[in-house]
Amino acid sequence: MPEGDELLLLALSRPADALAEADRLIAAGVGPGPASVAHQARAIVVRDAGRFPDALRQLRQALRLARAAGDGGRVADVQATLGSTLAMAGRTAAGLAALDAAVAAGTGQVAGRALMRRAHHLATMGRREAALADLDRAIPLLHRHGDVVWEARARSCRFGVYVNFGEAARAERDLAIAGRLFAEAGQELELAFIVHNRAELAVLAGDLPAALALLDEAEGRYARLGAYVSDLVVDRCKVLVAAGLAAEALALADAGVARLPGRTADKAEMLFAAARAAQAAGRPQDAAERARAARDLFRAQHRRWWAARAAFLLVQSGYDAGRRDGRLRAVAERIADRLDELHAEEAGAAHMLAGRLATAGGRLAAADRHLARAAALGWRGPAYGLAAAWLAQALRAEARGRTRAALAACRRGLAAAAQHQQRLGAVELRIHAAAHGTELAAIGQRHALRRGDAGMLLRWSERWRAGALAPAPRRPVEEPELAADLAALRDIMNRIDRARAAGAGIGSLEHDRRRLEAAIRARTRRAAARRRADGAADHPPRDHRAAAQHRAGEAADHPPRDHRAAAQHRAGEAADHPPADHEAGQAPKHPPPRAPAAGHPPSGRRSEDTAGPLPRDRRAREAGFPPRDEVLGRLDGHLLMELVAVDGVLYAVTARAGRTRLYEVGPLAAAVREVELARFLLRRLARGRAPRGSEDLLERAGRCLQAAVLGPAADEVGGRPVVIAPPSRLHAVPWAMLPALRRLPWCVAPSAAVWLRARSLPPDPRRRTVVVVGPGLPGTRAEAARIAAGYRKPVVLTGGEATAAKVLAAVDGAATAHIAAHGVFRADNPLFSSLRLADGELTVYDLGRLRRAPRRLILSSCESGMVAAMPGDELLGMISVLVPLGTTSLLASVVPVNDAATAPFMAQVHAGLRAGAAGGEALADARAGTDGGPVALATALAFVALGH
Repeated sequence: MPEGDELLLLALSRPADALAEADRLIAAGVGPGPASVAHQARAIVVRDAGRFPDALRQLRQALRLARAAGDGGRVADVQATLGSTLAMAGRTAAGLAALDAAVAAGTGQVAGRALMRRAHHLATMGRREAALADLDRAIPLLHRHGDVVWEARARSCRFGVYVNFGEAARAERDLAIAGRLFAEAGQELELAFIVHNRAELAVLAGDLPAALALLDEAEGRYARLGAYVSDLVVDRCKVLVAAGLAAEALALADAGVARLPGRTADKAEMLFAAARAAQAAGRPQDAAERARAARDLFRAQHRRWWAARAAFLLVQSGYDAGRRDGRLRAVAERIADRLDELHAEEAGAAHMLAGRLATAGGRLAAADRHLARAAALGWRGPAYGLAAAWLAQALRAEARGRTRAALAACRRGLAAAAQHQQRLGAVELRIHAAAHGTELAAIGQRHALRRGDAGMLLRWSERWRAGALAPAPRRPVEEPELAADLAALRDIMNRIDRARAAGAGIGSLEHDRRRLEAAIRARTRRAAARRRADGAADHPPRDHRAAAQHRAGEAADHPPRDHRAAAQHRAGEAADHPPADHEAGQAPKHPPPRAPAAGHPPSGRRSEDTAGPLPRDRRAREAGFPPRDEVLGRLDGHLLMELVAVDGVLYAVTARAGRTRLYEVGPLAAAVREVELARFLLRRLARGRAPRGSEDLLERAGRCLQAAVLGPAADEVGGRPVVIAPPSRLHAVPWAMLPALRRLPWCVAPSAAVWLRARSLPPDPRRRTVVVVGPGLPGTRAEAARIAAGYRKPVVLTGGEATAAKVLAAVDGAATAHIAAHGVFRADNPLFSSLRLADGELTVYDLGRLRRAPRRLILSSCESGMVAAMPGDELLGMISVLVPLGTTSLLASVVPVNDAATAPFMAQVHAGLRAGAAGGEALADARAGTDGGPVALATALAFVALGH
């Protein structure tokens, strides 16, 4: 039967069991000593469930009973838990006073435990040096007394402090020892804290997939133990924001805020996480609202370190909302220096903001100082922050009129961003990571425009366009759990459809759908982490660059929630029961200064000079794009039209043998508006509602669309085949509506580099052709028969045979696949866009499980060519999964199409493909042969050739 310390240990190992045992002891009327332990254990469990008033009542009762028992050590221990709990409840001054009293009253082992708790509280307040001093005293005391669990807790807490100071090696060593000690003691909850803390190390190394996988593992452990750790939500939000998934992070943080009661420390930190996510999501008003609430709570709790960080988010939100006044500039400079003094992780971003504002105000000396500091801090930070460091260096050089140095810094920054992007594995993470390089590319593009240099604009645009579509490095990992979740999602969607048809409620089914979709996203991200781990042979990250936090100890004295503070947090009770040190006394009281990280310029040289210009051909090749002359030589009679959006204006670069030209087209917003008007007209005609004069309407809409998206560049088209590389916001253009392109073969590529790569592939030895027909498409079986008849030994799946499993097995590795099925584009999450098969929805996530995608894929379904536009001119949708897996040609529609008109049109397309035509040529020939009125014409104009 657990007694004394055993019961307190159980509270942080198996909380539900501890609560039951505490209640049993209290009901049994045991003496004051054991009863004091029972009330203390009960307090720890209910406190960690967020029930602070109940926890404080239990602790005051435990304190009275300890005094009645005449046990001074017990009194000091309860006082320490009381102090930790008061601090967690937001009453930081009272908590610190109680902890001071406990430290003064304790001796030996009891003093070590009290010191650990106080250190945890000091760390969460941002007083890291004082926390480290307490831990350096506590660890030897606890180790000397053989207090294994508390030694592990203290090491966990010190992990967070070291990580904040950039002492990654010491931090990792403490965490490893703490994990071993917790395992020896069987502390299950605190072992979950260790897993949680390892996510911080992964973040520091820039391995975001591994961080998300570790957080998922920690969440599973917490759930099995019946524990809710709000710090997990905060840390997950931090990783999601770093991965570019700010909207997902904001929804998660807002849900966390709603769950937490009162004005607790947890609530303040959750508000801070929500503010940071809102700011990253481009919602400055929402960010300011949440940051102000967090700042006011931090101030009330006397947490100055946190309050300064929240104040910075307020300033950043003002800037994002358009403020540029002198008052904002002065506040930004003060906060940047303050955050630097406090070693806050936002210091680099704060100096960047102060530098921007100083530059805009003509205060160049101040701008230089702040931007230099932003660069230095970025080089010491996480791997994904290196691009920001080079951006600061580029802005600094620009402000000083040193264009060559600015462009060199941009090249280095884009190289760092590309390296980070390709490490991420999961296509969703790679695409969102493009935001890290967007401004760097824009600096180069603006410079090219100032010079009027078409070739230079082409190179800088290609440097950071569609980088996430690089070929997949290896075959997907077998994921039976992911396959099961996708099958379950199909079943749920079928049940939702049946319930809607019957007029029944779908609330619980929608809940299941959202749960499964979240699980699928998480599994896909974890699969990327596993592939990286397989390649790295389980080596731990070596580049722990910036500050993390630590979850050490206690549920109890509650874990920190910020990259640097969170770790401390968890240490807490574990801060109600922390650890000691195997080499106590060896850690320095004041950690040495951090050494420059891998991306930092060598000392002794002007940092901007280290980014000196590279030879032009080498610069182009490092960006993954061949030199200009080589590009022109590989066009093979095609006209390349690269459309580039810079600062809201659309430009066209045309390239053909021997020369490049630059045209200003017009406002990007006007082009987007014309695209939507054209698509609206095609949608109307697809429904069979053809008003009088429809063909004239199509002609006029096509002329307006051409003027908006090509402008004067349209005159260059002539009679040659065209390759169009538009920015991501213009990938839904029905290009065949443009008079200049109506009768020509053309194709659309995410980038010129993607098109050139597809053309360079050797001929495909594969010969298998697959034809699939989904349900609910009258006449398509006859269409499928006509299409299949022209191919040798085709695989045809129709009716009940066209299931997700059979279709995936058939198209994996096929030369050509044609799928006729109803399609749905999910704008809220394009990777859940789907094709309707016999047993339900085949999503883009399903297609991502292919080992080799079909070399050529034809989708005669509604909006199958739609994608979501992402930063960095990345595309999120079907093409973003298929291209890395080997698809070089995708024929699809950008609007809903008329099923009856689509069938004969597709038969004509396949006739061209069998004759050896490329996708664009086959579409052009089929359009020329269309003769069936405005509905048939609108159907032909809705299809685009994507890729080679």
